Amino acid sequence: MTKRENLMFRIAKDISYLSDYKGARLGAVVAQGKRVLSTGHNAMKTRPLQQHYNFYRDFRLDWQTAARQHAEIDALSPLIGKPIDWARTEIYVYRELRDGTVACSKPCPACARLMHDLGIKTVYYINQYGEYTKEKIL
Repeated sequence: MTKRENLMFRIAKDISYLSDYKGARLGAVVAQGKRVLSTGHNAMKTRPLQQHYNFYRDFRLDWQTAARQHAEIDALSPLIGKPIDWARTEIYVYRELRDGTVACSKPCPACARLMHDLGIKTVYYINQYGEYTKEKIL
């Protein structure tokens, strides 16, 4: 992993500690090159954009549960509608359980669909083995 990627994951980790979600903490960083465009974290609050994109998730939950803010949605929301070259934009997602264990942070289908719709081509996350992973979004 490069120095820049390490830095982005450290920022995502720090942002994850702002989460008030009772389960895992997630932090996300939206960046272009060395420049951080936005950050976000998961939270108990609901968000209409999350509710809209939850259509793409693999399971059905009631609105109160399903629309809880995901870190990726929180980080991307303030950037929507701004003149951004989305193809050059990357997102880094970090997840940590409440006991401090690093966990898989692969974006859910809802968040992945928003990234696809915006034109983001690359996402970095932690896989199920605790390894940092770079994936292209098709």
